[in-house]
Amino acid sequence: MAFDLDRIKHMQYLVRIVSWSQSLERIVGLNVDISVIYSVCIWGFGGHICDHRGDFLHGYYGGSIDSSIIHAEILALFHGL
Repeated sequence: MAFDLDRIKHMQYLVRIVSWSQSLERIVGLNVDISVIYSVCIWGFGGHICDHRGDFLHGYYGGSIDSSIIHAEILALFHGL
């Protein structure tokens, strides 16, 4: 079976509410995230840049092979800057 349904039924989920407060200053925000498939050592990253009102300015994504988590995070920041 592709999924262990009995195990999934007993899993607990953590719900985290994330919020953002609008800034009065003229700044931009850079948000990044990474994802990994450990079994094949493939990393993906992406991010977006928003202005001080929260309006989308730019988005990007990429990938890497055989990286560490820190390397993938640095790549995400580097491509965002």
